[in-house]
Formats: sequence, C-alpha cells, structure tokens
Amino acid sequence: MMLRSLHPEVNEFEQNEVVKPLPFSRAAALLELLNRWSAILQEQPGQWVKEEAVQMSVTKTALAQWLGDGMLTGAVQVADPDRTTVLDLLRVIDYPNDYVPIVAAKLDTPSGLRVVNKAMLNAQLAKIHIDGMLTSLGLRFGY
Repeated sequence: MMLRSLHPEVNEFEQNEVVKPLPFSRAAALLELLNRWSAILQEQPGQWVKEEAVQMSVTKTALAQWLGDGMLTGAVQVADPDRTTVLDLLRVIDYPNDYVPIVAAKLDTPSGLRVVNKAMLNAQLAKIHIDGMLTSLGLRFGY
C-alpha cells in the first residue's frame, strides 16, 4: 500500500495487470509479468530511467513498519519439539505471525522445519488448562 502511494506505476500495475490471468508455466508467467511492467513504464529498450526512479532501498525498520505483524522475522528454534519448555511456548505465542516456523534438529521432516498454527496451539493449551482446573476442583475425574 505504501509503495502504491509513492509510485503511481506500482498502483497501476497492481490494479490493472496483476489481476489478469497468467500462463501456467512459471517461466512464461514471470516473462508475462515483466512485459506488463515494461508496458506500464513505457521505456525504450535498454533504458532504465523510470525503472530506477521506482526502485528504492528498504531498511529492515521500514519493512517492519510497512508489513507489521505480517512479516516473518525468523524461525523459532527449539532443542526438542517433543519436550518443549515454557520459554519455547512463549516464543511461539509471541511470534508476530499466525503461522510460526519452528526449527529443530530432531524434527521428523526432511528440512527440520515445522509450521505451527498459533490459533490451534492456543486452543489446545486452553483446553489442557481448563481440563486440569476442572479435575483439580473435583468437577471432572482425570483420565
């Protein structure tokens, strides 16, 4: 949104060109998008004046400000995903995205990466807590 307000070319590209259907092949789709972008800029072949005017260097701080909680900041590292600590859970819950990438050497995935849905994790933790409270109050028998 911020880039669209700074450069009308980006706004025109996003609103008029990105929404059009693309070829199925990734390479053909990328080439098509590049051709559409070039048509928006209307530069002569080999000329990059408008392209360079639209480009900008972005700092990590600016990205965090623009993307906010939607920006992935890195995976949460845990020693053993089957024996998480309270600190591990806090890092997952405090992660600035709804889906949390977790990296551990002992994961059962080839990449050593697992993604956790924070909403599902919170629901499971709440259920465990409520079940424990009901059991300790004698309102439910432990099983």
